[in-house]
Parts: sequence; structure tokens; C-alpha cells
Amino acid sequence: MNTAGENEGATKQSVGIYPEQALTEKILGAAFAVHNTLGAGFLEKVYANSLALELRGKGISCEQEVPLKVRYKDALWAITLPISSWSAECYWS
Repeated sequence: MNTAGENEGATKQSVGIYPEQALTEKILGAAFAVHNTLGAGFLEKVYANSLALELRGKGISCEQEVPLKVRYKDALWAITLPISSWSAECYWS
């Protein structure tokens, strides 16, 4: 019979060292797969599209060049982030 303490330990172990460890490992795996397949020398867009394909293949939702509103004092800008891809799963939810 499991006690509450035993169940809690199992949950902590399955989560890993930090809460998003499993997702981080998938993202890093996708990035390394792109790098190992393409190597160096392509334009950023080639890597961005390839990374998005890898992430989606791993079941991670992502968007590219995401518009973001930035407020500084009384000014508001709508900018497009120059990052290739990111996961809305945990970082921006």
C-alpha cells in the first residue's frame, strides 16, 4: 500500500530536476537534430523552418517570428521577435 509520501516522491522523480525537464529535452533534441543534419552555412530561415518541423514532429506546438507588444513608458510597439521558434506549451501560456 502506498502512502501519500511515497506517491509524492514518485511524482517528483517523474518530473525530473526542474518542472519542464522533459519538454526542454525534446526542444534540445530537436535543435541538435537540425544541427547534425544541416551542419553550418545556411541562412537562419533554413534552420528556423527545420527546427519548427522537428518541434512539431515531437508534438510541440510552436510559432515562428511571433508578434509581441512592448510597452516602454508611454510608448507601445508591436515587434516581431527575431527568434526562430518557441514553445507556447509552457513558456507563454
